[in-house]
Amino acid sequence: MGIALAKVSVKKADSKKIILLFVLVGIIASNILDLDFLLNFFVSKEDRTLNYLLNHRGITHTLIATPFLGLLCAKIVSFFLKIKINFKIIIFSTFACLLHVFADFWNSYGVHPFSPFHNHWYSGDFIFIVEPYIWLTFLPLLFNFSKIKTYRNFFSLILAISMFLLIWNRLSHFYFIPTFLTAYFFINCGMYLKFKNAKLMFYELVIILIAFGVTSISVKKEFEKNHKAAVWGLAKDQHLYDVMTLPEPANPFCYRVIALFADQKNYSVQAFKYGIFPKNLSDKICSFYSQGDLNMTAQVIKQNGNLSESRFISLWGYFASIGETLGVIQEYPKFKSFLKFARFPFWHKISDGKIVYGDLRFDRDQSLGFSEEEVTSSDSYQGFDPELESRINQVFIKKSKGSF
Repeated sequence: MGIALAKVSVKKADSKKIILLFVLVGIIASNILDLDFLLNFFVSKEDRTLNYLLNHRGITHTLIATPFLGLLCAKIVSFFLKIKINFKIIIFSTFACLLHVFADFWNSYGVHPFSPFHNHWYSGDFIFIVEPYIWLTFLPLLFNFSKIKTYRNFFSLILAISMFLLIWNRLSHFYFIPTFLTAYFFINCGMYLKFKNAKLMFYELVIILIAFGVTSISVKKEFEKNHKAAVWGLAKDQHLYDVMTLPEPANPFCYRVIALFADQKNYSVQAFKYGIFPKNLSDKICSFYSQGDLNMTAQVIKQNGNLSESRFISLWGYFASIGETLGVIQEYPKFKSFLKFARFPFWHKISDGKIVYGDLRFDRDQSLGFSEEEVTSSDSYQGFDPELESRINQVFIKKSKGSF
């Protein structure tokens, strides 16, 4: 995306050195925000999992930091290319940083861009974190990145093989999707090679965002309005606090819905799959997430079926006592810090004095994922601890008479 941004920002009359300046700044500024992972090198091995969760998309992804990072990128590249820095390249670099923050907002991981003044997480919930359409929209730029035909053909072959392996392996549950993606990729390559206009890619990006954004909002509104017909167990009498609607990769017609409910005594999290097609057809087509939800680290109750006339097909449910969870918060310091990141937290005891915790957004198998960790009551977090607002503070605040 940084290369595309550079290509739409330069003029044909610009020298090769100026074009190179914009391309390098675009690439670096679009990625420098993710250097926050370097903080993990300054904490102990035991704290790296939690340190990454709390600090990735942290201070570098805020509106305060992006102007400074933009200026830094512009100055460094200008210095090495021996080009006098100007206002245009600074604005361009800053915009590339801001675009990174905006793009990270699209998915369910989220950002907190107004920190440190307002430490609330914001998640768009309408783009899969590695959305194939977006990657395939901008990949054709690399075909023209090298002027040497041999290298160009080599890059083309490697990218094509990688694309086919990824798409046809991961999305083969519904063959229309990988077939359409393959055609979309080659059509996109042909259009770029013919018109050499990177603006077309941003037009396509806008269309993709609108398509996924509108359908995601529609699904979320429908669930908020009709969730009583879909939920089961304790959730039927609990208050709905949060809903995540995440589309399947490359498919804005199928969604995974995760919802958080709570009353004075318990909280519960339930997952569903939803398709805009007739119910029987959606049950077969919308199977990307349900395939991964068969084995999880969390102790959930599987449903994997329709419990009512609702179009939201139940997958699983997680239930926990608020009183017991507050006790765990007090006994396990790491779990307390983890709640600054977790949106749909789970926990359970696995042995005397040890628990496993994680976030149900990212629990896809029985092995410990990047958001899951085994800890004891004696484990304390010694890493960088940002002042973040807990995403589920509202669920426990009446019970604990304060925030945590």
